[in-house]
Amino acid sequence: MLRQLPVLLVILSAMVIFVIWRVAFANKLSRKQKAWVIPSTLLIIAYGLSSLPLGMGTLNSRSKELYLFIIGGYLTLIMLLYLFLGLIVVMVISVMWRMVTDTDSDDSAAQRVRFMRKATIAILAIALGITGWGYLQARTPKLTHVDYYHKQVPSEFNGFTIALITDLHIGSGHGGEWLTQVVSQVNSAQPDLIVIAGDLVDGTPESTGDDLEPLTKLSAPYGVYITTGNHEFYSGAAAWAQFWAEHAIPVLDNESVVIRRAGASFDLVGINDRTGSTPYQPDLSAAINSLSTWGVLPADTTRLRILAAHQPVQAIADDGLAERLGVDLQLSGHTHGGQVWPLHLLVKLQQPVVSGVHEISGITVITSRGAGTWGPPVRVLADPEIVLVTLHNES
Repeated sequence: MLRQLPVLLVILSAMVIFVIWRVAFANKLSRKQKAWVIPSTLLIIAYGLSSLPLGMGTLNSRSKELYLFIIGGYLTLIMLLYLFLGLIVVMVISVMWRMVTDTDSDDSAAQRVRFMRKATIAILAIALGITGWGYLQARTPKLTHVDYYHKQVPSEFNGFTIALITDLHIGSGHGGEWLTQVVSQVNSAQPDLIVIAGDLVDGTPESTGDDLEPLTKLSAPYGVYITTGNHEFYSGAAAWAQFWAEHAIPVLDNESVVIRRAGASFDLVGINDRTGSTPYQPDLSAAINSLSTWGVLPADTTRLRILAAHQPVQAIADDGLAERLGVDLQLSGHTHGGQVWPLHLLVKLQQPVVSGVHEISGITVITSRGAGTWGPPVRVLADPEIVLVTLHNES
């Protein structure tokens, strides 16, 4: 992240210059108007940008006043993003207008300036509306149903359901009250098995542990299992490992469990996030080999093998090791579906998929958009979700 900071600063600076140019200069404001428009615009932009350093860490532990200040700054950033995009559209229209009209005509120039001024006001209103709508959209995850058909699903597991929860980010705006609603929503779906595939928290057990208590109320007849995400490592993986142990929620730390039903079974394999370092680095081979403790041959690739790994790109890690070790289905999150359109385009630079169901190197990868948010508590065209996967025998 620190290595990317100079690039980020250059991009943000270019956006700031563009917005001020379009608002104050392209609209041909008078000197008196510029005297208050430019400082006001800079102040609003500075407020939005201040939320970036202030919002690092656990928001829920801040004072109410600072919390609201940071959230307001985040919302301002989203508004500025859509103002920036809208002003690009206005600029393109203005350029085309000049190309098809008499550029030497004073009347044509005056009409164009009046259009740009009205368009700028309209774009600002639209940007505010999108931001408000995105804030409301982020509050309640939707339940997304996915049917998974495979020949290696035992007939005894036809109709077996797995709830996939990812990217709760408790501490980054969402707290215990919101998590209680999510837990109630998941339990109401009555899944057979619950998998929480990383990024549960933003903070330490001391700052966010109490907010996670509702997780102990998750209920599924075949258990609740956790794998780590990159954010667990930002705040101390060892401390969180101890926290989960104290609360009797099993973490698949490069480990596997065998899920048995009516004499049949399948393998649930969990690995650490790819950002983990010793002793928490991902080790798929170790996870598969741990199946021997359940009386299952690790080399038996005829069994249904489901991998819980936080990032979808882990399906192709180590030159396709997952496929060679017999993984049929991978459950992932991390991407947030881009969270705010059009940031999904940036996700594609890092991950093979953004969200949904895809075939990657012979493995079906289900990527959840996640239940929570990170940074701005806004979702635009990337609704939060809890995925309910239903297994079916292909025949």
